Amino acid sequence: MSTTVYDVFLAAMVLIDYVDENGLIQNNKTVNSFLKKCPNLLDIGQRELLLDLEFLKEKVIDCANENAYSEDGKQKRIALPKDLLSIEIIEIISDENLLFCEIGSIGKGYINLPNWWTGKIRLTYKASAAGLTNQTSVFSLDDNAVMLTMPYFLAGNLLLDENPSKANYYLSLYNENKIRLKSIVSYKIMETIEEIY
Repeated sequence: MSTTVYDVFLAAMVLIDYVDENGLIQNNKTVNSFLKKCPNLLDIGQRELLLDLEFLKEKVIDCANENAYSEDGKQKRIALPKDLLSIEIIEIISDENLLFCEIGSIGKGYINLPNWWTGKIRLTYKASAAGLTNQTSVFSLDDNAVMLTMPYFLAGNLLLDENPSKANYYLSLYNENKIRLKSIVSYKIMETIEEIY
């Protein structure tokens, strides 16, 4: 994941034909105003795409290496990921005969487990997107997913006032590509399993 807001901006400018005869982005008032709108528009687009595509993250936590305890010392308190939007699955992977609900609970921002337990759990969750605040902000999505959808999303939204019919065309391409992407990857783990030590 390394695609930036500016990368998508460049692709959108090519789509809507704001390039000169040398293939360079035009430097004019309209293009500069488009550039200023990019981070906010793409932040909205990324969040929409993340929710629509139901991208999931997975994290494996080795509880033997966790040292944070509750006030009474009876439970390990394992912090939930900062980008957690909602939990899909919590499963114990080191002991097939044990269910998470038999030994653990979820508190505000934490997973609570008995202090004696040293197994591993896998947390699968919907993740929130990292905010896109400037031209160098990096998308939380896979590069291919970003470049398949976001240039069309941006082109369509930038042209809404200037050329509504062209804007609708790009937004329909965005929606078509989003549907295509969703059919290809209906359930995707966004990042490789990460061991926490």
